[in-house]
Amino acid sequence: MAGSISLDRQFNSPVLRGSKDALLKVMEDALTNLYGLVGGALLIDLIDFKVETGIATLRCRKSDEQLIWAAAAFVAKFNDVPCQLKVLEVSPTLVPNVELDE
Repeated sequence: MAGSISLDRQFNSPVLRGSKDALLKVMEDALTNLYGLVGGALLIDLIDFKVETGIATLRCRKSDEQLIWAAAAFVAKFNDVPCQLKVLEVSPTLVPNVELDE
């Protein structure tokens, strides 16, 4: 089973504002910092990213939703630049036509 998490990323740096790669790196670093190698191994896919609003949707295993939510809440900076991730929604449903490798 997989679910999705919608995030609002609020970077204070214009360099990071429109980057999908930066958002994924922030989440990977947050998971690794909070849960070690196990956190870094969690599968997350960026399935939607709106540059103009800064809202992204991640897909993950349903069992990992709370871990990812907690890691997002602890984000305070990325590459020494202050930033914040705000969880907008957690959904147990999948976005159609996108597969998550299990």
